[in-house]
Amino acid sequence: MNKKFPETNHQERVVKTSTPDTITSVKLQSLLDAHIHYTGQVTGKSYEWVRAGSVVVVDAKDAPALLQKRIKTQSCCNQSDNAIFQRLD
Repeated sequence: MNKKFPETNHQERVVKTSTPDTITSVKLQSLLDAHIHYTGQVTGKSYEWVRAGSVVVVDAKDAPALLQKRIKTQSCCNQSDNAIFQRLD
């Protein structure tokens, strides 16, 4: 038994929602004058900076851990923590 449905003039309406642009990668610059190899904690990707000023594009998921990296320096009178990387926009 086939039922016939009445024809309709309804048009399907597609509602598009906008989402903010997702940042997938960021540029990080080394502030340390050294050759640095790093494996991303989240993605497992390998990154390499060859000297101070080197810029590498890293996955945005790995960036927070890299930006938290510090190196301790000590002079005769005080000790400080210096960032190893800085983000470039």
